[in-house]
Parts: sequence; structure tokens; C-alpha cells
Amino acid sequence: MGKCALFGDPHVISFDRVYGPPITVLAPGEYHLIKSEQLQVQARFGYTRRFPTAASTVGMAVGGSQIKGHTLAVVYVGPAPGIKGFKVFWDGKEILQHYPSTFVSPDLVLSAKYDAMDPEHYHREGRHTIGGTTGALPSFLFDLGDATGTFLTVYVLVGPDNVNAVVATRKIKGGQDGLCGNFNCNQEDDSLVALNRRGMAATVAQGQSLFRMAAPAPAWMMKHVAPPSLQECDPTVRVEAAQRCKVLLHGNEEACIFDACAMHARQQPAGAGHIAAGFEMGQPPQSSGPYQHHTLAGIALVVVGACGLCAAAAMTIARRNSWYGYNIVAATPAKDGSSLLLAE
Repeated sequence: MGKCALFGDPHVISFDRVYGPPITVLAPGEYHLIKSEQLQVQARFGYTRRFPTAASTVGMAVGGSQIKGHTLAVVYVGPAPGIKGFKVFWDGKEILQHYPSTFVSPDLVLSAKYDAMDPEHYHREGRHTIGGTTGALPSFLFDLGDATGTFLTVYVLVGPDNVNAVVATRKIKGGQDGLCGNFNCNQEDDSLVALNRRGMAATVAQGQSLFRMAAPAPAWMMKHVAPPSLQECDPTVRVEAAQRCKVLLHGNEEACIFDACAMHARQQPAGAGHIAAGFEMGQPPQSSGPYQHHTLAGIALVVVGACGLCAAAAMTIARRNSWYGYNIVAATPAKDGSSLLLAE
């Protein structure tokens, strides 16, 4: 099976670009990841507290005749952060309502799990931005198949109000296209320029949205704002990021620098206050006994850039610049469904 990965704000590594470079989509909306006659996979991009001016992945959806006309969707609905803020829908009905839990559809098309998993088991970039460095984290795993076996797997790592996602499937007979590319073993035609020429970088037409079978995103997530740019980046942050990200290969250096600049932007989307209330800069979290906290050294673990290889480099940048004034805490969630925390 090939893999297409979404991470950060959001960077997309297509099936053919195994080692990158990724493409980056900044505007909120719903987009085709895989568009084919028999199978469709879509992503919802929206603003988050971490990336207030550059969209992140906040939902995933699957549909089509290959899964017998069913529709699967996992979306952030808020207002709570983490695992309490996400919902999963199968044909419009909520499933996986508790953590941990499992679900198997009556016709055996879908086998789903909501539990702690190791993101790196599914992709080398599985931990990017929201996954710390080690350990199992709250995640969704969806296996879709038929009598011949699984033909599509979607892994989703749960963040505060965004996700990382990995789509694994075989090349689809009859052709496919979308932000995940056309899976023709040609890296060149997966560029954003090429996707734009084919109309694959545009948002999904309203009548084609698979997310109509799920809850809508919070309005503030989808309201367009001016995107960040490297030209407007804080010079200190950009110089430091350039120095630390230069070790990256395959065109990932620019994506790494861009993530650093985008995260340094302190503008907060209007209406996001209720989500961010427990995450204000300089405010310690209200943590409780069921958690086992593993405090990591620096906000840089959420500024990894386009490749996990730069985690240590980004750590150093964060220590010097104190970009957000907090460290990330990877918390082992309690059985009662408590959420992941960001901490001072």
C-alpha cells in the first residue's frame, strides 16, 4: 500500500513523494485527498490556536461505492480540546463515543478503534507538531475493506483542535487524483502548480462534500484570514529556524522554516477564546491525578517543521525564543476521557 500523510499547517506528502517535498495548503475549506469514481477521501482544513493564520487538518472523511455507499467522518467540533472535542460519524450516526472504544459495522466494511497508539507505527511524520517524541497517544484507526481484506486504512492522531492523518491504500483502478496525488509514480505532477492546473487544489463543491454527514466545524475555524508569509516572519525567528532547519533534505527545509514562522504568529482567531481558555500563555494547566505527565523540553516539539529529524534543532530555537511561553506535555489520558494538555 502507498501512504499519504497530512501534518502541520497542513503539509501533505503524496503517495508518489515518499520523502517529500510536501505541498502546503494554507486556506480553510474541504479538499479532495483522493478523488476517484469508486472511492473518495476528503480533508477539512481550518484555523487552530496553534496555527491561527494557516489552516491545519481538523477533519477527515471517506465515502464512495467501494465502501458500499457508506460515509465515515471524524471532525473537531469543540469546544473542549483534545479527545473530548472530536466526534466520529458513520452514515451520520455518532460512533466511538468513549475513550477507549471499538466499532465494527454490521456489514463488516468498517473496523474502527479509538485508543492509545504509536503515531510512528503509521508514518515517520506521525508525531509531527502534536505527538511529542515517544509513547502511545490517543488516536483513531479506521480499516475499511471487504471479503478480500482491507483496502483502505486511515490513521488519525488527535491533537488539541487539529489532527495528523495518514491514508494508506493501493492504487485505485480507473485512476485517482487529489492533494494526495495521482499515484502514477511521477513526483513532478504532484506539485501544487500541477494540482492547480488539474483543478485538484480547489475546495470540494458543496454538493460533493462528505462532511455533510458529520457535524460542522466551529465557525471561527473556517473564517478566512490573511495567510502568513516568510517575508513577514519575525527576522530573529526566521534566522534561527533557517540555521536549525538546514539539515533537512528533499525540499523540507522551507516547510520547516514556514512552520516556525506560522506558529510564532500570536494572532488568535475570533471566537477561539473558549477553546484556548485552558491554554493561555503563561497559565499553568488544571491537571489532575489520572494523568501521567511527560514534560518535554520546549515548545519546539510542536515546531518540528516538515520532518521529525529537526525536533532537536527546533527545541534549541524554542528555548532561546520562548515562542509561546509553554512546553508541550504529552499526557497519558485517563479512562474517563480526559484530554491532552499543553502546560507551562
